[in-house]
Amino acid sequence: MELSNCQRCGANVSQPCPIRVLLVEDNRSDYLLLRQLLSQIEGQAYKLEWVKTFEEALEAIGEDRHEVTLLDYRLGERTGIELLKTLGAGGHGPILFITGQGDHEVDMQAMEAGAADYLDKSRLDGSTLERVIRYALERQRLLATLQVMATHDDLTGLFNRREFNRLTQEELERHVRYERPFSLLILDVDHFKEVNDTFGHAAGDAVLKHIATLLRQTVRHLDRPARLGGDEFAVLLPEATTNMAFRTAERLREAMDDDGLEFLSASGVASTIRFTVSIGVANCPADADTLDGALHAADTALYEAKRQSRNRTVCFTPISLA
Repeated sequence: MELSNCQRCGANVSQPCPIRVLLVEDNRSDYLLLRQLLSQIEGQAYKLEWVKTFEEALEAIGEDRHEVTLLDYRLGERTGIELLKTLGAGGHGPILFITGQGDHEVDMQAMEAGAADYLDKSRLDGSTLERVIRYALERQRLLATLQVMATHDDLTGLFNRREFNRLTQEELERHVRYERPFSLLILDVDHFKEVNDTFGHAAGDAVLKHIATLLRQTVRHLDRPARLGGDEFAVLLPEATTNMAFRTAERLREAMDDDGLEFLSASGVASTIRFTVSIGVANCPADADTLDGALHAADTALYEAKRQSRNRTVCFTPISLA
């Protein structure tokens, strides 16, 4: 039997993995109809879970066990429109709205509330259902790809500057609401131009990717590392005091100081590239209470680390501005 990689999960299988479908429907006859239609689709298996109530649907969708949801308009005394509005945008797979009413106004309400498509039960068959599910999943995949491209740096895979600023602004708003601190690190590679001049730009890119790997390995799961541009990186540390951020920065700096990069050039020449980083630390609310202020404070501390002969961590102090 010939095996191939499943396009959705990447597993080596003889047939595509079943698509996990959640049906939110309070009518057993309609459940049996949709189960039959899914079972008749050739070339793709479907694993169907059925829930009947608004509350069960919220729980099932929240657990993110399904790739696509079929949502009926009538859910007892409540409606699928209410459920869509309660769920809000994002955080779940595509939701396909199904109804026996064939009402244009309901169609528009479903789309405005976030439904990926609208299906009329009276006109539904296996071929239509298969096509709509397939198109919805492909749109979801493309949107996810575009989202990553818009928010992540191409070279390193870290967040880009725009997304880092957005995440930091969100954390600032959270601080204002709940009075929780957070810290920022800004770091760059000492004498990075010499790496490019000595070993070439391919080696420089390898160093940047290596730094990204070390960042992911060293910071906490909830921290948000980013590449701001060139050889400049940043880390957002939610719930972190200045002392906590300083200790994280020192772990990063020491890891990079101890960890040379083995690089093989296109011509086959092997080199060990040694590099260090300088890091500036700032805290909100101790050092600033705005996005620009926090970034400026961390950048000022970084400049001070550079002034103090590099390969060091410096925390922002007002005297740094002198």
